[in-house]
Amino acid sequence: MTCDYNNFINALTGKGSISPTLFEPFISQSFTEQLIWRRGDTVWQTPESRISALVSLRERTLSDVIALDVRNDSPEIIEALLRYASDLLPEGSALVVMTEDKEAAALSTPVNHVCAIASWKLPRQSDKPFIRMSSDIGTALAEYADGCFAEAHAEDALEAAEGRITVLGGIGADYLNHTGPASIHARCAALMNHNRYILGSGGEVSEYLGLISLLGAYRKKRG
Repeated sequence: MTCDYNNFINALTGKGSISPTLFEPFISQSFTEQLIWRRGDTVWQTPESRISALVSLRERTLSDVIALDVRNDSPEIIEALLRYASDLLPEGSALVVMTEDKEAAALSTPVNHVCAIASWKLPRQSDKPFIRMSSDIGTALAEYADGCFAEAHAEDALEAAEGRITVLGGIGADYLNHTGPASIHARCAALMNHNRYILGSGGEVSEYLGLISLLGAYRKKRG
C-alpha cells in the first residue's frame, strides 16, 4: 500500500481524508525491532540507521507519516536526521517532528518533507500544521492548533472537540493492553468513521497483541 502524507494533513486540518490514517508515535524500540525484523544497538546508533528503522516501521504500520521525536537530540543530530530523511523517505511520505525546543522547530519548519510539528508545551511557531500533544481540547482550540493528541478516551475528546479540531490517538494504551482483538477492532472501526479523527493508541503499548490488533484494524479499514 502506498502512502500519501496529504491524506494525513487533510484529516488533521479538517479538509477530509480519502481514507483512514494513523498517528502512532510511541511504538517501543523492542516492538519496532520485532516489526522490522532488525535488532541491536546498530539499529539506533546513527541518524541514518535511525531514519532507516523508522522508514521500515512505516512500511509495517502502513502509516502515511513518520513521527520523529527529537526532544533528546542536539541541533546537529536533528540536522543529520532531516538530511538523511530527505534521501530515505519513500515517495508520498513525510515527517511529523515532535519537539519541545524552539531551535528544533525552527530547523524543521522550512523543510519540505516535514509536514507538521507536534509539541506538548512549545507554542505554535509557524503556519505549518500543528499538533498539540495534550488532551486539553480547549487549550488546543484557543491556540489554533490543527489537532489535539489524546492519551485515552477518544470518544470523549471527539465530543468535546465538536468537529472544530482533529483528535489523534485516544484508544488508550491500558485499553489495548487488557482488551481482546475483536473488541479493539470494533472500537477502532467505529472511531475511524469520524472525519476529524486520526487513529492511534495515545501512548506506548506494552502488550504486542494489543498493538497488532490496532494496526490490524487500521489495515482492514484502510483496505
